[in-house]
Amino acid sequence: MRIHSVEGLFEFELRDTYYTEIRMVTVLHQLAREAHDERVRVLFAEHRDETVEQIRRIEEVFVATEGTVDAEPSPAIDGIVQEKTVFEQHDSSPEMVDQFDLMNATKFEMLEIACYEALIDMAERTGKTAALPLLRENLAEEQRMLERVRRLAHELEPQLWTRTDQRRQKLSPS
Repeated sequence: MRIHSVEGLFEFELRDTYYTEIRMVTVLHQLAREAHDERVRVLFAEHRDETVEQIRRIEEVFVATEGTVDAEPSPAIDGIVQEKTVFEQHDSSPEMVDQFDLMNATKFEMLEIACYEALIDMAERTGKTAALPLLRENLAEEQRMLERVRRLAHELEPQLWTRTDQRRQKLSPS
């Protein structure tokens, strides 16, 4: 693919975002299946379902902008996914696994938000007005999901501190 214009850059970024969302469906399915806390499981399952709808909207953007529906591999999303593999090599409590997954979900959301913000900016500058409502809807969902992920991570934290304190007390000499 030759990129010599903002329109070409828009299509490249759209393909990158499409790949990211497709990859996220698989990742979110796995995270939901492996979650230890039911609230984490539900959050990831709901996000997976939302992501399927976001993929459909991206496909509509391809059609609306006369682009070719295609995915461009994204080293950014692949790197965040790879962090989970590295983390799994450590002996971690179930609570820490859920907390790590929520932390990584924050990274996913921030990446996706950046993608949609860039796409919206380019769509505005190039007159791709038909794409704007679809992209803005995806962006709004990602922003809401980021807040839900952060809120749940904070809700789980008091339990983590209590358990950490209990473990310290067991390990410290009396």
